[in-house]
Amino acid sequence: MDYLEDVGYRIYLLNHYPDFYSELRERLESKKYKFPPYLGHANLHAIIEYHGEADFKNINPGIHKVHSVIPISAINKEHLKSFDGTFNVVHNIPMVMESRKSKEGNYLFPNLKRIENVIFSEKINCPLIFELNEHAEGYKVKLNEKRKNIIILPIYH
Repeated sequence: MDYLEDVGYRIYLLNHYPDFYSELRERLESKKYKFPPYLGHANLHAIIEYHGEADFKNINPGIHKVHSVIPISAINKEHLKSFDGTFNVVHNIPMVMESRKSKEGNYLFPNLKRIENVIFSEKINCPLIFELNEHAEGYKVKLNEKRKNIIILPIYH
């Protein structure tokens, strides 16, 4: 069995619920959560660092360096390569969730709509180079003067 050590995730959130986003931003900034952050299991505690709001600009189809996980359906596979030649594929990741509010209106219930295989570079700060197709939602992101190209994983729909 393989174990990951010192794992870090960068999460960008595009949100269509202003009230939810406002409360989430306040909780992230103040580090006052309703529950301790964890990664899907009580023994997998998480530390959250809020880095602020980012500027997003669309990326047109074409060949790009990408610094994020990429749904395989978003790429033309014959143009795929990594700077170091290594990448990983993870199968059956929940990708599209449909959300609905509870009767009280204060909680979103997820409903799985689609799973997808994803690809990512094996090394930190080593982007993949690929041709973005018309199915991808790609963005140039500027956060704290750093620029990265990312593909948005459409979690909630």
